[in-house]
Amino acid sequence: MIILIIFLIISLCPSVHSGDIKLSEHASTLKASWTMAYGDPQHTGLARRIVSKGNPQLAWIFRIKGESFLSPIVGYDGTIYLPSQHYIYALYPNGTLKWEYKVKYNITSSPAVDKNGNLYFGTMFYTATEWGGYVYSLDKNGNLRWRYDAKGWFQSKPVIDSNGIIYFYSSSEYLYAFHSDGSLKWKMKLPGSFSIPDAKNTPAISVNGTIYFPASNVILVMNPEGKIIKNISFSKNSNISEYLDYVPTIGSNTLYIGIRACGMGLYAFDLNGNLKWTYREYFVREAATIGPDGTIYATTSNGTLLAINQNGELKWKFGGNGYIVFNKAGVTRNGMIYIVVKATQGEKNYIYALNSDGVLKWKYEIEGMGNSPVIGNDGYLYVSTQNGSLYAFQIGKAIEVEPSPPGLRIVLKNNTAMLNILPPFDNGGLNITSYRIYRSEDGKEFVKISETKNTTYVDAVEKGRKYKYYVTAVNSIGESEKSNIVEISFENEYLGDKNSVYYVIFGVSSILIILILYYSSKRWRKCGK
Repeated sequence: MIILIIFLIISLCPSVHSGDIKLSEHASTLKASWTMAYGDPQHTGLARRIVSKGNPQLAWIFRIKGESFLSPIVGYDGTIYLPSQHYIYALYPNGTLKWEYKVKYNITSSPAVDKNGNLYFGTMFYTATEWGGYVYSLDKNGNLRWRYDAKGWFQSKPVIDSNGIIYFYSSSEYLYAFHSDGSLKWKMKLPGSFSIPDAKNTPAISVNGTIYFPASNVILVMNPEGKIIKNISFSKNSNISEYLDYVPTIGSNTLYIGIRACGMGLYAFDLNGNLKWTYREYFVREAATIGPDGTIYATTSNGTLLAINQNGELKWKFGGNGYIVFNKAGVTRNGMIYIVVKATQGEKNYIYALNSDGVLKWKYEIEGMGNSPVIGNDGYLYVSTQNGSLYAFQIGKAIEVEPSPPGLRIVLKNNTAMLNILPPFDNGGLNITSYRIYRSEDGKEFVKISETKNTTYVDAVEKGRKYKYYVTAVNSIGESEKSNIVEISFENEYLGDKNSVYYVIFGVSSILIILILYYSSKRWRKCGK
């Protein structure tokens, strides 16, 4: 009987432990390439493993059926996926056709591909009496896995987070979070004042899984479970009513987004929603690009490319004088910038490569207006054109580098901080060997407190103290940049979370009931003798 009671106490009370998720489970050598629109979940547009060398060589051109107004993506295995109006084409790295999949409806979003080679994209249909759209998922061989009817069309680009959750926004004014098998993790109806029926808005996801979604004139900040944490309001920060551009970008713990109204320009916020700076010059097209040195590259509505430093100061601009810059730029590790340009005289179209100082290095004429450039981890630049051509250029080579930053989330329980580390999007081409944990106490400098091969870590905290944490990922090349910083404090004595209290009450009640039943049965047996 005593053993049974002890077992109940242990099983009913919550426990704290360091976790058993080993590093090997997250040490994949898959090469994270341009697997979704804008390159990664933060939309940086940075090919961090590619070093450009010399003048490019045209490797091949692939021509499709019809037009293409969307950029391709590149899978982890090097497969190139190109959408047209009604087809998805999968190409081998040498430019030959692997398979094609025909869709009855218009394909209206660039696809995204996960680590297993599963593809996701959105469609739109309309008739005189109805309109709508579906999310499609295909396997790596081009077979339909599932289809979801959202009762609305999709122009939002799909984004895949570090846990493989796929995010879409629909004209039905729902933000969807799908598991890979097509089941819904959650869906959230946007509050009425934030509704955006044009369905182009695309969320950015920080390294710790926080979702930043541009809605009307605010940015909704949500946790991975779809709960709104806060609103980043432009009227609060700029005292004017603004309309956001469709896509934010996250870099160096800063969120960048363009404005399409009287305060047009590029705005920078810290990830807590505080305005850092603004740069006012026309509105920004699509997502800004983050260079390897932190420079922000933004394409504006008047056809210029701006290079802005991290303090919001203009470094240089490119365009004008008979040339219009369109769409988002792509950048390599050594700072080479790739853009598509249209000449106002003669209506010619080009791919331009600029040095990091904005000086033209080379250009190549293409047939038709180009979509945003894509850089694969095979050292190739891919540009699709609206007349149905896909150009592939060998621009450099891939190298092994330090990992991209991991993410950090912290759960407080029983006077301990339970650190949960989210593996980096890109391991640099090498296995992650460890994670380093840094802590600051009461405003002091950060110091390394541990290095672990696990993705969880437990740290004891004290009442009345303030703590800040960040982590880094390490491979054989070196250490990543720091993760997001998480701040915690206990102003009063911490008694555990509410669930802990409920567990204790329930556990004590259960033990009392068992004792009463035990002694009652003992008495009954005694009386029956």
